[in-house]
Amino acid sequence: MSRFIDYLYQLKEAEDRAPLAEMRRGLNDFPHIHPRLLRYVNRFVPASAGEWEANSYYLIAALFASHPQPYERKEDEKFPNLGRHFQATLDPSNEGANVSTERRFTVLLEAHPEDLHFHLRQAVSFLRSKEQPIDWKQLHKDIRAWRYEDGRARVQKNWANQFWQRKSTTEE
Repeated sequence: MSRFIDYLYQLKEAEDRAPLAEMRRGLNDFPHIHPRLLRYVNRFVPASAGEWEANSYYLIAALFASHPQPYERKEDEKFPNLGRHFQATLDPSNEGANVSTERRFTVLLEAHPEDLHFHLRQAVSFLRSKEQPIDWKQLHKDIRAWRYEDGRARVQKNWANQFWQRKSTTEE
């Protein structure tokens, strides 16, 4: 999985826009797999992968292509997820916007596995508009777990914890 995300970053760094443009087209057809995605993704999908796991590779490729901004983990930061990324967009001076962001995030948390691709597309679009990078390795791991009820519950809890976690201040 890590090799796959590294490959996506290499495509971005090479500044060859054609592969990313072709992968972006995959968002329009999802959950049906756009044939152009196969060229870039198939070699990374494990032979033993079931349909959900295979689709997670195609979905990540298409989402990444729409927002290929790399996320730089801080030294003390462990596994930043979409909750952390949404939290980073909150504006302490604009409570109205924060209510909207929280509502958007809550809808994502409640996503049924069959609809996850649609909600993730919206989430990535929102984060792109805020210039908020995404930890793609963590997101891929989370998507793969979303299929199973216990995995989905764990991911939902982790995302919620990072979104509603209070930021520490120097006063504390």
